[in-house]
Amino acid sequence: MSRALNQRFTAGANGLTNFLHRRPMLVEVQDVETERRFNPMTQTEVPIRTGLAELLATSHQASRNNAVRTLAAQVMYCDFELYDVINQAQGTPRSRPRLVCPQIDFTPGVDKIPMYYLPWKEDARFSMKLGKKADYFMTAGMHGCKFEVNYDPHSKDTIVSHTNIQPQATPVGQGNVFVQEHVRQGLEQLTEDDVFSNQCPHVLTFGKLSYFWDAIRESGRVHQHMMHLGVGVDEIEEASPSAYQANVVGKRTGDNWTFYYQLTLMVRCSLKEKVKKKKWLGMRTVWKEERKQAVIDVVVAVKKIWPGDIADVPLGTDG
Repeated sequence: MSRALNQRFTAGANGLTNFLHRRPMLVEVQDVETERRFNPMTQTEVPIRTGLAELLATSHQASRNNAVRTLAAQVMYCDFELYDVINQAQGTPRSRPRLVCPQIDFTPGVDKIPMYYLPWKEDARFSMKLGKKADYFMTAGMHGCKFEVNYDPHSKDTIVSHTNIQPQATPVGQGNVFVQEHVRQGLEQLTEDDVFSNQCPHVLTFGKLSYFWDAIRESGRVHQHMMHLGVGVDEIEEASPSAYQANVVGKRTGDNWTFYYQLTLMVRCSLKEKVKKKKWLGMRTVWKEERKQAVIDVVVAVKKIWPGDIADVPLGTDG
């Protein structure tokens, strides 16, 4: 666990948004240890892990309607850790030094952050009415999913949902329009079937049309974003964004929730480096230019998405 990362996330009025600006997140599919089984071959106990989406949908489910799953407001506990530390411990060292991964489970800890967590599942919708036992919220990372908020201004009830539809195989001669229309209709149908969420007025839809175009636009400015990390334009031979992730988090103040979104790009790049080479026995110094391949995770957008209009959040403010 990284106590310092957890403290920065919750530090002061602007701790959350400053964290989102400075720390690209990879919110991967979460799983937790549910039991241990003895392996007679190795004479050791082996942990058995279960996906959090599956566990919440069965153990903490308030209701279920086909592919719509309404979850109870179960408080989870989040522990931020560096991506490189996690992979080193798993024996698969890879260098992405700025990236952090939230690890979420049911176990409290002194430095862990209590929060509500909304998972995702293929061709399904998860909904939850947020409570007052935690001050933070997070949903699974999004690449094509839709996040929505329903809110009753009288009762202050805030219901959040995460919806996914997987593209189907394209029939011969149909093309990409068929795929897009299938996804659109599927998302709309799951929203319509969510009787629980629709008890409150709908106030926000934040889907791929919002963050995908942000990713396209900011990919063209990736050199500028990398300059903020101290990587000069003359040091970059090539920079190619290869993946993006949209992360939605929330913060509660009293009865009211505010939701933010962080967009990160994974950039594969070739960096120029001048390496000092000294000739043998004190002869003159020679500078040799080398190439270094690297993966750099870059935060390219932080925005408040509700309440109010979607707007950029400058560093050092909460929007």
